[in-house]
Amino acid sequence: NSLGGVLQRQGRFDEAEEAFWRSYSISEELGDQRSLAMVLNSLGGVLQRMRRFEEAEDVFRSGYDILVELGDQREQAMMLNRLGGVLQQLGRLDEAVDAFQRSIQIGEKLGGKRHLAMAHTAMGKALLSHGDIEEAAVKLSKGFEIDEGLKNRRGMGIVTPVLIQTLVELGRRDEALTYCQRALAIAPKNRRLLKLRDQLSSEAVLQQGSVKRVILHPRGYLYGFIVPDDGSPDIYFREGYVDPDTLSRLAEGVRVEVEVEQGPQGPRAANVKVIAKTRKTKGENSP
Repeated sequence: NSLGGVLQRQGRFDEAEEAFWRSYSISEELGDQRSLAMVLNSLGGVLQRMRRFEEAEDVFRSGYDILVELGDQREQAMMLNRLGGVLQQLGRLDEAVDAFQRSIQIGEKLGGKRHLAMAHTAMGKALLSHGDIEEAAVKLSKGFEIDEGLKNRRGMGIVTPVLIQTLVELGRRDEALTYCQRALAIAPKNRRLLKLRDQLSSEAVLQQGSVKRVILHPRGYLYGFIVPDDGSPDIYFREGYVDPDTLSRLAEGVRVEVEVEQGPQGPRAANVKVIAKTRKTKGENSP
């Protein structure tokens, strides 16, 4: 099992899988249930890294059943967290959320704060990946607050960037900056957080332009692009940046004024306002 862990860290996943299966066979022959649960946890992890998600799900479920027989609730909570991650990757959000929720319930019962922070963060990421942004913000905020109370630098470095992304998408930029500053109070040398703070602190640039496209995403939200008058790159916008009344008025060719900020993929709208077309004065453009 330990050998498999080393091989996995070296990126030698096929060899790691072989080592874990050898460990599994020995544990099964010995009838050592705890060792079986431990190696199934490791095996599921390497299968997940190899993107063999359905096999990983089967392995994690088998490990969970053994832990239920052993009555080991702490390890059950951890296994449910890993199972939730695989179900998320399989696109089965309802089952993933159920696994995370069960993991959280056990963690609350046992008072495992570090585990609770991980579970809330994982559940928030799953909700975010499926477009449930409001609920994702709630779960990520909870994970953040637990890690903040523990002064867990590593946890803060994981949850804060995702929480900031979520709050910005919801148009809650000031709140995102506050969370970033709170995280830096615990992890002051975290380069990613320092960069995010600088981005959030910079003032948005005001530009005018025209709506290029409005697109309905398969998950049900609207997004699109705006062509600036000055010829600079297209500006991305989506629900959360734009208030509902304005969003309903956006269509190809509509003139807008945009507060632009730099996102990870380029310029994006922090706010959008529809503006009236400029009327031509009498005699303008006449021969």
